[in-house]
Amino acid sequence: MKTQGKVHQSPGNIRITTQPGLKDGYIWRSSGVDRTSERVLEQNAVFGNKMSGNKIATDCKGKKRAAFFVCLRKKGKEAYKK
Repeated sequence: MKTQGKVHQSPGNIRITTQPGLKDGYIWRSSGVDRTSERVLEQNAVFGNKMSGNKIATDCKGKKRAAFFVCLRKKGKEAYKK
């Protein structure tokens, strides 16, 4: 799985990725880094199993962009707890 977030150009082949949920909001990685550790793959499988059959995006359909992402996050957390 490739890392997500908005990538900014920087010298030295280092990618600066914004992650608003973090304290300082930035992650520094050398380009081409894949997050493929066993722990990440395990969590992705668990998340995929819990999300199968959910219609989260259609439940949030029709909202403005910011409200849509808030709705996705809220519905995703609710579905993940089940």
